[in-house]
This record gives sequence, structure tokens and C-alpha cells, in this order.
Amino acid sequence: MVCTKCGVELKDTDLFCLKCGAEVQIVPDYNPVEEIVIQNLALAQQNEIISQNTKETQSDTKKIETKKVRKEEKVSSLHKKKTKRKTFLTFPRFASIVVICVFIAFFLWNKHKNSFAYQYEKAQVYLSNENYQDALEYLNKALLIKDNDVDVLYLMAKAYIGLNKIDDAISYLKEALVLDSNNEKAAKQLIEIYSDYNYTDELNAFVSDIKDTQLAKGLGDFYLNRPLFSIESGTYDKFISVELKTNTQNDIYYTVDGTKPTTQAIKYSGQIRLRGGTTIVRAVAVNEAGEYSIENIQEYTVHSTVPDNPVIKPASGTYTSPSPIHITIPDNCKVYYTLDGSTPNETSFLYTKPLDMPLGKHTLSVVAIDENGIVSNTIQSNYDLQFDAVFTVDQAHDIIVQRLGEELIDEKGAFTLECESAIEIGGYNLYSFEKVYGRDANGNKICGSEKYAFDVLTAETYYAVTNVAGGYDLTPF
Repeated sequence: MVCTKCGVELKDTDLFCLKCGAEVQIVPDYNPVEEIVIQNLALAQQNEIISQNTKETQSDTKKIETKKVRKEEKVSSLHKKKTKRKTFLTFPRFASIVVICVFIAFFLWNKHKNSFAYQYEKAQVYLSNENYQDALEYLNKALLIKDNDVDVLYLMAKAYIGLNKIDDAISYLKEALVLDSNNEKAAKQLIEIYSDYNYTDELNAFVSDIKDTQLAKGLGDFYLNRPLFSIESGTYDKFISVELKTNTQNDIYYTVDGTKPTTQAIKYSGQIRLRGGTTIVRAVAVNEAGEYSIENIQEYTVHSTVPDNPVIKPASGTYTSPSPIHITIPDNCKVYYTLDGSTPNETSFLYTKPLDMPLGKHTLSVVAIDENGIVSNTIQSNYDLQFDAVFTVDQAHDIIVQRLGEELIDEKGAFTLECESAIEIGGYNLYSFEKVYGRDANGNKICGSEKYAFDVLTAETYYAVTNVAGGYDLTPF
């Protein structure tokens, strides 16, 4: 007999399936006594099954609890092992982390060290410390990373200026301006080099090339206020005078000795007269704020030979009778003289007619200056005029003033009488008195054409007027 529910083999006495607990379906002949016995057996069997199931449940519960305990013990054991292992691995793991961090830091530092920004910053530091060679090393590295960077090219030029390699500096500044034609910083630096190192042609060409460009506008007054010359550089066969002007009313300063002009140089106020030979004129404009314009440099060569020396007659010596002094004037020249031994120039006395011989000891100095401003050698003659006289110069002066009525004034104004020389006419020696109306800006006497003569022996007085022969016509008074 099998269980109808689970199919397990059953005993004839089984009332319930020992496996699934299902009631065994038996249909015997009904007997009340047997029914009671069967019910009791069934109940007993059922209680046995329940008891067995309880034991199994308890057993399973115990197994579960045992497993749980074992699991907890295992977890605890693993935790202890893990703790031990963690304690054991702390240093190696820390060392690994340190190595990784060092590697990362080295990688990042190496990357930064080879960056453009690093090379550029290092170059700036070296430049500020005037270590130009090391600055160039980093600037070259920067160019390898970022080719044709204008700022790097500008710093390259600064470094080469510091090393006094001017041509290299010019080359890098030109390259920067090719890349950025409106770079004002590079343009100013190039202009300053041309000015400081007398690259006259290059300076003038560059300033001309940027005329009416955006760069010229960007440079502002630095470009616009540059002095302009009335005559360009060149070679000339005659005397020239140069005028300067600016587009504004700024002051102009210039030099003619080749030095760079500052506000300590000559302040322009009129024509610059150029003498023979080569002259470099350098000019700059300065505004009210003290800012300088671009310098203008022009070089002039004036071809002219030194004029002949003037000739003086009579020669040096001691004289007992005055003799008129004649000076030969070289062609295309003017002759200037002094009587105190100083070297004459264009502000000295201009020789126009024979001179009266000075009284006493005097040194006559003479130069000839041609139309190009070329000066001859200075020629001198020493005179010592001593002659017999009854009357002194002071006595002669008082007598003339008395005879003139003590009114020393004429149509030109008030004058004084001064006697520094003497003349000889017809064998008579006479003091020569000049009308002096004052002195000019150079300190020279302003004299009238008329003179007074006084006979040193007889006290006779005369009006002395120069005649065409260079002598005097005398009229008594």
C-alpha cells in the first residue's frame, strides 16, 4: 500500500504517512470496537509523528544555532586575522602610498618645469637680476615650446642689450614686429637702440616707414612730436643754416657734438649755423610733462678749405710815432680783431678800415672767417707806442670838452670821449678821441664815424674825418 499523496510505501498498520503526514485512506468493514482501537492507534501514531517532527525541528534549530555560532566565530576569527593582517601591512601600504605620491609630484613638477610658463618666469627673474646669459637659456627653451612668441622675442632683445650684442637685439625686435606690426613696446625699444647707438639711417628709415600706420598712432606724442629739420642730411659745398620745428609748441633741445640731447643740451631758439667739416645734429622735443619724443639725427658735411691768414702791417715793434695799421682781408672773408690779446671771433670788432695805433703796449689779435664759418689761424702783432707829448691824454680830454661847450650830445644822442690810440698827420702826432655812445650786447663800443684829434705838443684840436684813402681830413675848431 502506498501514500496517495506522496507515493511512499506504507505498512498495513500505518494510518498516517510517516513522510508527509497524510491520512491513509482505508475503507474496512465497519466495527465499532475496531474503530475505537484504530482511532487510538492513529492518535498514538500521530503523537509519535508530532514528537518526531518536534525533535527534528529542535535538531534543525540547534543546527542553525550551531551554524550561527560557528559563523560568528568564523567572522570573529576573520576579523582578528584581518586586524592582524592590517597591522602587519600598515608600513608597506604607507610606503606604497608615499612612492605613488612622490611619483605623481615628480610627474607634475617635471611637467611644470618643462612648461612655457616656467621657462618664461625663470627668464624674467634672471633678467631682473641682470643675469642675461641664463635668461637667454630659458628664453630659448620657451621658444622651443611656443614658437614665435612676441613677448619672448622682446625679452631676448633685452637680454642681448644687456650683453651688448646690439645687432642680435635689433634682429629679435624686428622679428617681433614682423609677427605683430603694432607692438608699441618692441617699436619703442628698437627706436631707443637706434638712437642710443647712432644708427642714424636705420632710425630715420624706420620712423619714415611707420608714418600714417596704426603703430604711429599708438606711439602718440612719442612719434608725433619728433623735431623736423629744414635741411636733410647730406654733403654741401657752402655754408648752411638749419631750422627745427615740431607739430606742437613743445621745447626742442639739440646737440652738435654727437651726444644724445636732454633738457641739459642747447635749447633751440633759432637757426643752427653749420661750419665746415662734418657735424651731427641731434634733436629731441620735450613736452610739459617732461616726456621725450623720438630723437631726430641728421649728419651734415660742409666742404670748405681754411681761409688764408690775414696780414698785418706794420709789423710788431716799438714806435715813437704812430702809424696806421692795415690788415689784408682774404677773399670771401671778414676780419675780426681785439686789442687785449684775446682770441677774436664773430662778436669781436669788425675790421673795416685802417686802425689807429694804440697808445702804450698792446697786442693786436686778428682772424679771418669765411662765409662757411671756417676760421683762419689767429695772427698777432705787438705794439709799443711811446712818443714825446706836452699834454697827457686826460688833459687833452678836458680841453676838447671845454672847447665843445661841455655839451657832449648830437643827433645820435649823448656820448663820451675815449682815447686809446694816436695818429700822425704831416709829421704831427695827435691823440685820437672817439665818440662812444655806449656798448652793444657783446660789450663792444658803439662809436661814431667822426673823431676828434688833439696835437700833443700844441694843444690844437680838430674834427677828424676819414677820407677815401683811409687817412684823415682835419678841420680845426
